[in-house]
Amino acid sequence: MAKKIIIFLVAILCNIQLATAQTKVEKKLNSDSLANYVQNIIKTHNMVGVQVAVTSSTETINLGAFGLRRLEGDSLKVSDKMHLGSCGKAMTGYLAGILVKKKVLRWDSTLEEVFPELVKTMNKKFRKVTFSELLSHQSKLPPFFTDEEWKTLSRFTEENPQKRRYSFTKWVLSQKPIPFKREDRKAGFRYSNAGYGVAAAMIEKMANKEWEKLMQEQVFLPLQMNVTFGWAAREDIQQPWGHTFDEEKNVLIPHNPNSEYQMDSILSPAGNMSMSIIDYTKFIQKNLLGLNGLDKEHNKEFYEYLHYFNIENSEYSIGWYSIHQSDENNPFDDMVSTHSGSADTFFCINFVLPKHNIAILVIANSANEETQTGLKKIRNYLLRNYVEMK
Repeated sequence: MAKKIIIFLVAILCNIQLATAQTKVEKKLNSDSLANYVQNIIKTHNMVGVQVAVTSSTETINLGAFGLRRLEGDSLKVSDKMHLGSCGKAMTGYLAGILVKKKVLRWDSTLEEVFPELVKTMNKKFRKVTFSELLSHQSKLPPFFTDEEWKTLSRFTEENPQKRRYSFTKWVLSQKPIPFKREDRKAGFRYSNAGYGVAAAMIEKMANKEWEKLMQEQVFLPLQMNVTFGWAAREDIQQPWGHTFDEEKNVLIPHNPNSEYQMDSILSPAGNMSMSIIDYTKFIQKNLLGLNGLDKEHNKEFYEYLHYFNIENSEYSIGWYSIHQSDENNPFDDMVSTHSGSADTFFCINFVLPKHNIAILVIANSANEETQTGLKKIRNYLLRNYVEMK
């Protein structure tokens, strides 16, 4: 199994022939129609289970769970916890925004400022890298997608997540930066899970508290979200299992959540959170509310920075892939924020349209190509039903 967190943004806007008019916020799509469509997609693409949500900033418009918790298992429920993969990056970014607002850090805080004790061993080219550059994939740190990269994490022997991330930070910053390739320069970024591990270490150094505890205190508890770090079925075996794909036999295989394949806590800030689609919707609603200037806790500029701060130079901001409404490839009269995430056993897609005041969330407990195709079809089907045609 490839031990990696993947962002899949290929053809995000392809085959979406949608309108630029106002969202149909009435519940046009009835539950039977949604169920029939999703169940047909599950059957057609040999998927296991899917959770679906359509939400505005203030209400959940449509919600459903279809299929199974695992092959030959019980029916999937909307209250079941699914792994979000890299869609969790936006939550780490949200925590970062809160801490900047509280002046624990600045967006332009540099690595040499936060880790003066590491300057002697730190590669000179990393010294001026900023907090926001780490979170927006500008740092030129290695991607940490592959089995080979993940195997290098075994060198760190600490059990405490905060200590592991600090040791990793010390080591990875002593390595040579990886220059941007032509395609990286064109996109304006190169995706790096390592950058989120190092950004979390910066947070921990300045806040003097573990990233996991800060996420609970600053993000999840205020939003009343019940979140598990890692596979939820490790804590409750009845929770959904992810599924790997056997290419030779062309079948999905249930992934035992207690098996050797676990995501290292070093990279947890890059996306190692499991939650129900009900709780995930709470976070997305908060962002929709903020992008429309209606959040009483944080102003509109707070959210616009997270979603769009680097949009003129890069396709990626702070935990969000952003598409400007003036982009010729954007069929919406709206800014688009989106992300996909997977650790090879689950797959998650979000799609946020703030002007339309709507977001689409789809999560599956498998991640092979057929699953990804099926999820994109469900996303597009929901968009066609809730965003008016031209």
